[in-house]
Amino acid sequence: MRFPGFLGNEPLKEQLSQLLQEDRIPQAIVLEGETGSGKRTLARLIAAALCCRSDGERPCGRCAGCRKSLGEGHPDIVTVSGGDSPRSFRIDTVREMRASVSIRPNEADRKVYILENAHNMGEPAQNALLKILEEPPAYAVFLLTCESAGQLLPTVLSRAAVLRVGTLGEEEAIAAALPLCPGAGEEELRRAARAFGGNVGRMAEALSGGLLTRAAAVAGEMLAALPKKEETALLCAAAPLVRDRSLCRAVLGLLSTTLRDGIAGQGELAGSDSAGLLRLWQTVRECSRAMDSYANQPLLVTLLCARMRRCIGR
Repeated sequence: MRFPGFLGNEPLKEQLSQLLQEDRIPQAIVLEGETGSGKRTLARLIAAALCCRSDGERPCGRCAGCRKSLGEGHPDIVTVSGGDSPRSFRIDTVREMRASVSIRPNEADRKVYILENAHNMGEPAQNALLKILEEPPAYAVFLLTCESAGQLLPTVLSRAAVLRVGTLGEEEAIAAALPLCPGAGEEELRRAARAFGGNVGRMAEALSGGLLTRAAAVAGEMLAALPKKEETALLCAAAPLVRDRSLCRAVLGLLSTTLRDGIAGQGELAGSDSAGLLRLWQTVRECSRAMDSYANQPLLVTLLCARMRRCIGR
């Protein structure tokens, strides 16, 4: 199997290649990973490979099936999704999909359904999906993308193979982000790669429109305000995060990197109490995960400030 545009994740690529070569692709696959890690790209490549007509590596990119699938116009590849908020993937969307499953493929041997942001399905929608996964037609394949498989019902997971999509190493991430951010310098790209753990999607978001520069300023103000006696100092420094989700995510990434460097005796926090830095880093990481689960943002920022102060005995 070929993976144009999908970098890293070599063990996962080998696994998928072997499954495709042996015609053992599961009928339901859950692709889990951070937002921006490439789950959507991988799902589309799997769908294209299943609809490719080549006898060699797939997707070949040349046959009629590939031209249609990679151009998002293949009649046998159906992409369904809800919104970006919890429970926005509605049961009606699943029911419409269920009604179309019985219609055989038009051109390919398989009919592929890509369910984006499946973690935004409520329990009723997931139960409706389960009815499809329990006895799917032999030609149907379902690719679900989500941030964590734990956000799906155990009954749904029992009918699917769960594959983890990881982020890239620093150098790979810089190379992948460069075409997406042509105006960014190498140092800026490196700082973004370290801040977001090689997540190219989040790097590109942070580097667009000066977001990373603004995030660095807010993160610096928060660290400067943290030891002050007045509780309001940190709250005021963190105030820009309350309404701006992208900025909040970028600041949390930068704080995590700065604290991690400090624990290792590097960067601006080198020489600080390592135990306190570790507690702060753990707090920031917990809040980052909560944000990825669409926690209430104003409440999350307030909680972050309170916990950060508690970590240093304030």
